[in-house]
Amino acid sequence: MKYLHLMLLLLSVPSFAGNLCDVVKSKGEGHWPLPENAFTKNAASKAANELKLLVHKLDDSDYYLEAENAFMYIRGYALKTYAHNSIKSKSKFAKSHLTDWCKFIKNEAYIRH
Repeated sequence: MKYLHLMLLLLSVPSFAGNLCDVVKSKGEGHWPLPENAFTKNAASKAANELKLLVHKLDDSDYYLEAENAFMYIRGYALKTYAHNSIKSKSKFAKSHLTDWCKFIKNEAYIRH
């Protein structure tokens, strides 16, 4: 399952141009931060489908991290979409949505393993 997440990362096609946040560098071996372009509608959809399959496997604790990774892709895509749409529409919430997205990228956007 770890490889599925790496494949999603490699196959991700950016749906928005450019980064809104600072790029997060790896803190060393075992820390795999994800770039903004990893959070696509396709990646979120695949993660949702994976969650459906994982529900039947969660009795085994080895799958807990896989579920967290799937939730991360869905949450990330939602936050990214809110930020982009708010900025595009010049919403009064744009700054808040951008802050939420960048905090997510900095603190939560990494592969759990």
